Amino acid sequence: MKFFLCLDDTDNVDSIGTGELVERIKREIAAQGIGKCHHITRHQLLIHEAIPYTSHNSSMCLEGEAPRCSMRLIQDIGIDIIRKFRAAGSDPGFCMIGNPTINEKNMLIHYGQRATTEVLTKQEAYDLAYYLGIHLSEHGGTGDGIIGAMAGIGLRLSGNHGEAKGLLKRVENQRFTVKALQADYDIEVTETTMGKVVPENAEILIYQPTKVILKDHRFTLLVDETPQGYVALDKRVIRQTQMGAGFVERFDYQVLKTYQLQAPKKACRAFVKDMEEECIDAVVGVCWNCKYRRWSQEGMTCLKGIV
Repeated sequence: MKFFLCLDDTDNVDSIGTGELVERIKREIAAQGIGKCHHITRHQLLIHEAIPYTSHNSSMCLEGEAPRCSMRLIQDIGIDIIRKFRAAGSDPGFCMIGNPTINEKNMLIHYGQRATTEVLTKQEAYDLAYYLGIHLSEHGGTGDGIIGAMAGIGLRLSGNHGEAKGLLKRVENQRFTVKALQADYDIEVTETTMGKVVPENAEILIYQPTKVILKDHRFTLLVDETPQGYVALDKRVIRQTQMGAGFVERFDYQVLKTYQLQAPKKACRAFVKDMEEECIDAVVGVCWNCKYRRWSQEGMTCLKGIV
């Protein structure tokens, strides 16, 4: 049977990220031979002053397949890893569901979409989990991470939200055929920003860091069709669709082009590079790639208090 599990708010500014904890869960499931896991996805939630978060308010979701008899063991693995590796001061939440029905999917998708545009409460999360009969648990601190954990599953189920963790790392300034991207990187479809599927013999230039997104339930690489050929969309543009822009059910190229991040002013001596999935691009020394920046509705603030 299919299962989905999601973690949120397991880290602090100096710890390993929530994505790494989900990677450890994935490796442990494989090591015990109890299931097959797919790509981990990062889901950007609402940036709002009323929501406590460290720097970017995202959750990490894992989809997999395993026998029904393994569901409880997978749940226990997830909880055990959270308890062992959660960071001091974090507010972890864990959610898991197996073989969701159409009604469960619809309700979770609606909840996930709301979490990208509204400030939700723990009570709403618990009420929905109780109604659906799914696992939702908090593991320290305020436990506010249950909100993002449930939202991440809903967004993954929507099939139109999230970035694949770890795909296409350090492949800048290279060309690939669509067929090679499918074979070597498990990318299911390559598509232009206008919705045209790129043929498998076409070449794609990956000039800047990019991201594979979940679109129409398939892991998709978005590209621009230019006079010089197909060019993968740069990660900064892809991230702008989720950073404060709310839920984008269908990717609108005008949204990609017009929603601009606040530009960093200058390189800083206190710069420390954030984990790869949280960096906007490959530039070292600028605010938006620093682990001490905090996204806000206005742009960015510095957790070190540096102006």
